[in-house]
Amino acid sequence: MAGVRSIIANIDFRMPSGGIHMGHRGRNDPFGSLPYDIVYNICRHLPPSSITRLAQASYSVHCVTRINANFWKILLKTNFPWFFEIHALIESGEIDRGYKLKGIFMWTEAMIQERRGLSGVLLNLVNRRRIWSVCEKLARRYHMQQLDV
Repeated sequence: MAGVRSIIANIDFRMPSGGIHMGHRGRNDPFGSLPYDIVYNICRHLPPSSITRLAQASYSVHCVTRINANFWKILLKTNFPWFFEIHALIESGEIDRGYKLKGIFMWTEAMIQERRGLSGVLLNLVNRRRIWSVCEKLARRYHMQQLDV
């Protein structure tokens, strides 16, 4: 966990200031009339890269998700269940700011992509994600077979 802690401590996860400029799109945003929990449920079913794209396309989603710590905590747990070190840092209170959690979410999504040249902690995380993914598929098959018995 020391490796992840040192990486997280040395990255500035603050989001750029100044906000986004939506122009006319912000006025006709269909997400603007949705309650928070509906926006959360929509985001929960999207792949991580689509969540940030939706926030760029919808000013309402951007406002709901920008610095909402609970929103990003839940998404980190549901999208990256294998990233135990981040969950431990969140539980201990070392990471509690919404902007930092959003930045960690976006950083994790970018860093865990399989590519050449990874080493150390990042390589371990990529491998853990890959193994976790296979185990989830096997578990689903196993449970489906158990229901058929």
